[in-house]
Amino acid sequence: MIIKKLNWKIVKFKTGIYLGSNIDETSYENMLSKENVILFASKVFPERVHSKYKNKLNYFDENLHQINSESFDYNLIDCVISDYNLSLLWSRFHSKFRKKFRSEILRYEFQLSIIHSSINFIKKHNLESVYFAYEPHNLSTYIFKKVCMYLGINSVTMRVSPFVSRLFAVDDYKKTIIENKKTEAFALESFFKSREFNNSNNMERSSISINFPINKSIYHNLTYHKYLFKNLTARDQIFDGDFIIFFLHYQPELTTLPDGGVFVSQFEALKVLSKLCKRFNFKLVVRDHPSTVRYFNKNWRNKSFIDKIQNLGKHVVFDDYRKSNIEILKKCNAVATVTGTVINEGLINGIPVITFGDHPFNAWKGKSIVQFEGSFDRLISSFKTVLQLKKEDIIKETKNYLSFASKKSFGGDFLGVEKDSQTSTLWFNRHKAFKDYINSIYNEN
Repeated sequence: MIIKKLNWKIVKFKTGIYLGSNIDETSYENMLSKENVILFASKVFPERVHSKYKNKLNYFDENLHQINSESFDYNLIDCVISDYNLSLLWSRFHSKFRKKFRSEILRYEFQLSIIHSSINFIKKHNLESVYFAYEPHNLSTYIFKKVCMYLGINSVTMRVSPFVSRLFAVDDYKKTIIENKKTEAFALESFFKSREFNNSNNMERSSISINFPINKSIYHNLTYHKYLFKNLTARDQIFDGDFIIFFLHYQPELTTLPDGGVFVSQFEALKVLSKLCKRFNFKLVVRDHPSTVRYFNKNWRNKSFIDKIQNLGKHVVFDDYRKSNIEILKKCNAVATVTGTVINEGLINGIPVITFGDHPFNAWKGKSIVQFEGSFDRLISSFKTVLQLKKEDIIKETKNYLSFASKKSFGGDFLGVEKDSQTSTLWFNRHKAFKDYINSIYNEN
């Protein structure tokens, strides 16, 4: 517990913890056992919470129509309200809620209310530190975190690592990994081998299913996919020459919103890659995400999205995502993604990667990943360098990094691709990672 004496008054500073959704009972019990901790959540954007613990939550957006009585922090409000992600995060609300705040002014006023209520909540509870089980990607909690950071509150977020079973703890101010000091076993060799192409089936096809019940979105879903499949390019034509393969993300999701930054619009990344491919006389192959079928959102996928991509030039083509991704990865010259896990498959098999957002290979310092940061000249120069790298050098560099990542991250061991991908295992490991990090803080103190 942190106690400070201000103006002869004892002030207890508290720690705020955001658990989010799908949290198991042991996580609640573990967090609530800590001294001077409060669990916070959004009432406006309710998440799946165990009924037993709903009364343990403190809602930072419960009183939306009050401003702080001490001051009106114009600079804070200006900083938060100007964030370009806010308007896009509305896409994560249910359509009924969006219709309630249909006009731009209503949405603007609602965002201001969240800012004010966040300030009041932080001051009321004397928050000194906040810890997030994952990056907030709903509008309310995203705003709350922005307010915390502006006010100088210590903020740490659990972020994805190259391993499904493990997470990094990241200092949000320093943008650095907080290392796990506890030695834990991790089957790194097994993980590495599981992603090597020589252990994979070339003709393996993507698993596809449609989300039910049938409603209006099914019509838009079928219309989009019919148009997409009509505009596919045969693989023998794709393989006739050099190419970069870009793996689209399903949207809206954390991996692009907010992790993609400006490249939450994947079309922006494609414009950059199109220019790069023209320079090298490469094709740019675009491959959609299989989850787009199951969780379709017409705001992010529609016929005009396909048209815009095709209008970049004849060198830009679509691959059939129902076919093997392994086959096309083996043939490509480089893999490109905003932040996707395909980085693993590329690097482990000696293929260079181009990225655009806050990807899972946090603190990477090698040459095999080209991170686009705005300079085309630097992108071209870096891409020339990675094309000259030997396959074995990329693999060696990747092994060194993964060894580092497995030791510095928190969570569980590698149990196999299928086991780790099961929803129950995935959530168990993510809960474990957060609990392990929080416990490490209290053990130090």
